[in-house]
Amino acid sequence: MPYILKPCWFLLSFATSLLGLAGLLGLGILSGCSQESSIRQYTVENIPSTAKPETSAAAEQKEAWFFKLTGPADDVLKQIVPFSQIMKSLNFDGNGRPQYDIPPGWNVSSGPPPRYQTLKFSEATPPLEVTVSSLPGPRSDYAEYLLSNVNRWRQQLGLDPYQNDDWLEKSRSSGELMVIPAESRLVVMVNLLGEMADQGPTRMLGAVVLLPPDDPGETTQASPPRAKSAIDYKLPEGWAPSAGNAMRLASFEVKHAKGVVDVSASRFPGGGDILANVNRWRGQVKLEDLSEEELKKNSQEMQIDGHSATYVSATGPEQTILAAIVPDGENKWFFKMQGPKEAVAAETAHFEEFLKSVKFEK
Repeated sequence: MPYILKPCWFLLSFATSLLGLAGLLGLGILSGCSQESSIRQYTVENIPSTAKPETSAAAEQKEAWFFKLTGPADDVLKQIVPFSQIMKSLNFDGNGRPQYDIPPGWNVSSGPPPRYQTLKFSEATPPLEVTVSSLPGPRSDYAEYLLSNVNRWRQQLGLDPYQNDDWLEKSRSSGELMVIPAESRLVVMVNLLGEMADQGPTRMLGAVVLLPPDDPGETTQASPPRAKSAIDYKLPEGWAPSAGNAMRLASFEVKHAKGVVDVSASRFPGGGDILANVNRWRGQVKLEDLSEEELKKNSQEMQIDGHSATYVSATGPEQTILAAIVPDGENKWFFKMQGPKEAVAAETAHFEEFLKSVKFEK
């Protein structure tokens, strides 16, 4: 039987109700979805706050935190993993102020007002910034609060606002919205791709961090219909679901005598140029970049559920990456296997069987 896609954030049943997550947080289910980060620890302390955090539980309930990174689409795409690592490391001090790990190459400073802090990646041209700020949070209707902020960001990128009751299902299935664990907060990440007159294609990575309500019965919004799974597939023998990271729709690991192999499925608005993605993967396994002409010679076309896909293999001195890129309208699907080259070689046939078994939601 096909294995139904149920990665970590799908298991949260987000589309059944934002408030349903509060109960999951209370039960500690989100903590089981986390994964250790390899980034360095950076203690954010003794930085004057430009905000005035509330200290009482009742006052803190009113506060929401916002993290936002906006810039040229391809440049921001390269920072998806560091941005998600920042969010997954998020915790709060006794005054309700956020603390987090800072990835290599990023720096943090206070303000400028009305921001709480600014995280800057100066190696990009122009430099990229993550802004951190706080605003009054929702009193009861969490879904409506989130919708208003998502629409605010969409309009900044020249995108039409969501208007129908099925907006949660649409944003989740398109890869624009997902949930990650962070202490006892509800953290909703947003990935938007739009067009700005002065910048051209522009991507925004955002996160809204909310305290769950004390009383889930406070909500005034009915639960939207349960969303369908994004893909079905057959799970090869020896593959097991894994925690992965916040930007994946599905994640698996294969424990082999030659090492552990990681497999992922993800979907991003835009998704970037195919050659740029391939060369990024080649850099991860210590190979030189390819030209467009070389890419044609080092890739092959394959069909995944009737969709044309570009299938590539990159074998470096120690690691191998196999990947299939599937354009899907304005989005792209990415299926990727990575691990020690001997272990990946042993699992290549299983990976290709997995790709052929994938069925996209109609």
